[in-house]
Amino acid sequence: MVATSNRESKALKMAKKELKIHSGDGFWTRGEAALLLSEGQGVCEDSVWCGDDRVVEEFVMEQPIPPYLFAFAVGELGSREVGPRTRLYAEAVPEVLDATAKEFAGTEETIQVGEKIFRPYNWERLDLLVLPPSFPYGGMENPRMVFLTPTVIKGDTSGAQVVAHELFS
Repeated sequence: MVATSNRESKALKMAKKELKIHSGDGFWTRGEAALLLSEGQGVCEDSVWCGDDRVVEEFVMEQPIPPYLFAFAVGELGSREVGPRTRLYAEAVPEVLDATAKEFAGTEETIQVGEKIFRPYNWERLDLLVLPPSFPYGGMENPRMVFLTPTVIKGDTSGAQVVAHELFS
């Protein structure tokens, strides 16, 4: 039996309902999901299955994490590789992708410095999702992908420093 608090967050309640997982103090789990998306929200060449009006994407989380940290993003996103362990996702607009890729070009160097100071980065990847301007509210450090406010794009390539505090927490 797993004890839970009456003050659980909405995200935790949703994780328990949608992902069929439990929570509790010290409860961490691995997970996998098959996401059924409407046409245009998935990328068929990377998908498990594509049909006339839907796409099935698959996600696997090998490392155990608390259930409330499972997060998915769906939208008209493009991506750019900015390092061997980092892919940047943002609105599928070339100018936006180019600006965000330039901003976070130093992410791998930041990871390497953090690994020298603390320990090896244990999530395999540090992908970044820059949220659209219609969502300029904070961000969230999730394992393997950080959700960032678009206000971090300043044009001075300091973006990698913004994510430095999220690396080893």
